[in-house]
This record gives sequence, C-alpha cells and structure tokens, in this order.
Amino acid sequence: MVWMARCPICYGLVFIASVIFGLIYKVKEHIKNAAWYIVYIIILTLMTYIGQTAGGPVILISFPWDMVTVTILAIIFYVWGIRSGLPQPYTKYAK
Repeated sequence: MVWMARCPICYGLVFIASVIFGLIYKVKEHIKNAAWYIVYIIILTLMTYIGQTAGGPVILISFPWDMVTVTILAIIFYVWGIRSGLPQPYTKYAK
C-alpha cells in the first residue's frame, strides 16, 4: 500500500471498487465476514488524512506515533479478519 500513501483519494477509490465488486458478485450472504475490510479501508483513509508520514492535510498524529498507531490497527484488523473468516465447509478444499 506504499503507492497509496500519498493519495488519500485512492483509498476511497479502492473502497468504491470493492463495493461494486461485492454487488456484482452478490456477496450479501457473507457481508458479516467482510465487515472488517470495510472498516479497515475507512480507518486507513482517516489515518492517511491525519498522519504525518503520509503527508495528510491535517497532522494530528506526528511521526513515529502515526506509524505505531497504524501497526497496532493492522494487528487488530488482522485478528478480526481471521476470526470473522468463513466457516469450515467453505474452506475445506483450500488446503
């Protein structure tokens, strides 16, 4: 995601593309499993806007605390994503 660091609008475009993809492929039945991703993109957009490292217009969190915050958030979203994964019958052939 380094290429998106200087372009906060890019996060919004990725979010919109993800929503369109979801609508096209009718993923409504698994939207609960993907809620972490929607929140993750919104939080990353916010962090890009308020963090110093990405060069956001409103610097509320200065370096290195913006990077520490993003790292902690990434770990939280990783755990959330793993725990909200699809149940076993959907993943039994993935091995």
